[in-house]
Amino acid sequence: MVERFSMNPVSCKLLNEAWGKEFPDEVAIAERMLALLDELEHYKSREERVTKLVMDNSTSWDALYKKLEAAEKRIAEQREYYEGVIADGSKRIAELTDQKATWVSWAENASGMVDMLRLRIAELEHSETQLINERDSAESALNDAYKAVMGQAPEWSNWFSFENAIDEIELVCELWRNQTDDVIQFRQRIQELEAKLETADRLQDSAFRSGLKAGFSYGQTDDQSGYEQCLKSYSSRGKDNG
Repeated sequence: MVERFSMNPVSCKLLNEAWGKEFPDEVAIAERMLALLDELEHYKSREERVTKLVMDNSTSWDALYKKLEAAEKRIAEQREYYEGVIADGSKRIAELTDQKATWVSWAENASGMVDMLRLRIAELEHSETQLINERDSAESALNDAYKAVMGQAPEWSNWFSFENAIDEIELVCELWRNQTDDVIQFRQRIQELEAKLETADRLQDSAFRSGLKAGFSYGQTDDQSGYEQCLKSYSSRGKDNG
């Protein structure tokens, strides 16, 4: 920058006016030179600022470039990582797809099994109802049978069950069967005796009639001897028939 003398403003102004009148061309040249110097100083200052800005920007660009390289490296690393994740994910998705098909098949089979189980449960519930009804009917029938055989209703308890009642009924029925066999034999014997008695009555009646005839034929007044003779002969014939 051009150094300038420090003068009183008034003196400087007067000096300039006097200089301009005395040397107008030189003054014009000097003003032009001063203007050029000022402009040169301005451009020099501007150049310095631009140079400084370029240097600052250069430093900034270096930092930005390093940041860019670091970012690119980080992006590359992340890309590699995520590509691996995507590959693993694709593989896992394929496995899950296969498993899904298996699970769908299992689910369909399970659904069919559930339907079968529900049907079986309904059948068992129905069977349970039937068993309860049959049990009630059997208990009522057993109660009536016990009452008919024993003469009184059974008293159910932990010490007297259905099995005990059936055992008692079977025991009594067995006794009845034995007695029935004896009764049948007695009846058969009675029938036999009644038949023999009826035969004897017929023989006796026939012998009496024959005796009467024989007595009359022998000319006997006492027909008892003829009766005894005929009875003897028919008794021997009855033994042979018996």
